Amino acid sequence: MTRFLWDKFSKDYLETFLASCGDVKTSLDVTAETQEIDVYFRPTSPKIPPELGLLGKLAQTPCLLEPYRNPVMIEGILACLSKLFTVREQLQREAHRHQQPLLAENIPRLWILTPTASQRIITAFSALNHPDWGEGIYFLAPALSRWVELNIK
Repeated sequence: MTRFLWDKFSKDYLETFLASCGDVKTSLDVTAETQEIDVYFRPTSPKIPPELGLLGKLAQTPCLLEPYRNPVMIEGILACLSKLFTVREQLQREAHRHQQPLLAENIPRLWILTPTASQRIITAFSALNHPDWGEGIYFLAPALSRWVELNIK
């Protein structure tokens, strides 16, 4: 109950202070358009064939694979993140329905496969190369690094 009181209070408070400066809408519904994930993979075998190389390494955990033919742009990365967060929300709702926690290992990683990415893109997302993964594999900022990687080969 307290959460709902705080929610109402904070919305009313923000609306009161912002109303004189612009248009304020509270409790605005957000309806997303249908999005399509290129590949959603969940391993069913504990052993991925070594012949798959880097793809096998990527596929050791549940993952979303988003391949790009041309260099990925900021808007493309944001669209991929939106898909990932939508999947995560669906998994969270399912876990809640079954009264279970959503385990980190069940949340898919997002692998954005792009032939190249500009330094501007890498900098814009604070992407960092991880020495265990080799050249061309970038992980996003720490808050996202559990789930999102740029694969530039």
